[in-house]
Amino acid sequence: MLRGYVLHSRRSAASTQEKALNEAGVTVVYVEGKNQMTFNDLFRSLRPGDGLAVVHLSDLANDRRELQ
Repeated sequence: MLRGYVLHSRRSAASTQEKALNEAGVTVVYVEGKNQMTFNDLFRSLRPGDGLAVVHLSDLANDRRELQ
């Protein structure tokens, strides 16, 4: 299953990011702050074989070290 994550940002509206993820085939989109879904909820829901998609890589980490 392909899951997506949206973090509100100044670059693009959450609805725009959510639409882009849906168009890319993401089946479940977690929007930070919406319905109290958080990145931790998304992370706990991941199973072997699942994929994670984001519009902006910086939504996951501030730098490469933090991403690793």
